[in-house]
Amino acid sequence: MPSIMASPLLLITGASGFIGAETVALALAKGYRARLAIRRPEQADELRARFSDTGRANQLEFAVVPEIDNKAALKPALDGVDYVLHIASPMPATNGDLHKDYIGPAVRGTLAVLEVAATVPSIKRVVTTASYFSLAPLDVTDRPGFAVEEGANASVVVDLDAPMPPAPFTDVYKYQISKVFAHREALAWVASNKPAFDVITIHPYYVLGFDRALKHDAEGNVQPRPVPGFYLFSLQSEQPALPSTFVDVRDVAAIELGALTVGNLKPRGEITDVIAKGPAVTWAEIRAHVKAKHPDFPLKQTSDGGFALPLTSNTDRVTKDMGIVLRDPLETLSTMLEQHGPLRM
Repeated sequence: MPSIMASPLLLITGASGFIGAETVALALAKGYRARLAIRRPEQADELRARFSDTGRANQLEFAVVPEIDNKAALKPALDGVDYVLHIASPMPATNGDLHKDYIGPAVRGTLAVLEVAATVPSIKRVVTTASYFSLAPLDVTDRPGFAVEEGANASVVVDLDAPMPPAPFTDVYKYQISKVFAHREALAWVASNKPAFDVITIHPYYVLGFDRALKHDAEGNVQPRPVPGFYLFSLQSEQPALPSTFVDVRDVAAIELGALTVGNLKPRGEITDVIAKGPAVTWAEIRAHVKAKHPDFPLKQTSDGGFALPLTSNTDRVTKDMGIVLRDPLETLSTMLEQHGPLRM
């Protein structure tokens, strides 16, 4: 009998996170084998249980990588892998040091994955996950309607000595700087080393939707992640705290998987940027939707503040090259509200 070829093997980092969990579920549904990088051995049982409802948990395997910049651990984790989806992103504690806790880990993690992948002949493509922050000026949220473009990283000016914005935006600002530098260093590494595989970087806007890995506190209350938390806060405040531009986590997962086979890439030695952004929606449309569809939600927002116009980006790489139909942002918002409920304030 002819042998049956095994399905491609993916190495996925960040599988316990918001985007990572959704991407793993979709990868299994598409028939991929997935090797998940985990920090501790006991996480394997937890993740098997989380994906048991897919009926494809037998397609999972695990590799212990205590820290994503641990090259000794990454080497066996990447052995025999066809594609890499590097989704893990360090989320430092509040008031962390900009260089030690933000820039350093973000840069080291991305470069470690690329450097070790370059030693593994089987790897065809590496997909890293950054942020629209990687391509945007640091004051982008003060620029209503600003167009964030692929390839814009080099034009982003960062003054490391500039004063930090006040809380609660201090850590967001540091995170943005770390994303700029991590992508900049990846661009430089790929240009210098010209690896034998393609490199694609996904740049999601704010990610919302159903959270497969949502955590609860000891009393069973939902513990929203930072981005959903900011949106809930914005709806329960007189003015929003951030732009109305976001993307459904299911669409981000589809883009992660679509990046494995999409064509129309930049030549090797360059990184192809892919911006993940949902259809445009305004805060006024969001308020009207919440009033009509979620009348019990404690909506307090009465104006757009400084965010009357959503940020914009060209999404042709997603809609045309990958053929992905992006979800209605109001349906995405409802999915989040139904799972999370109001923020405890």
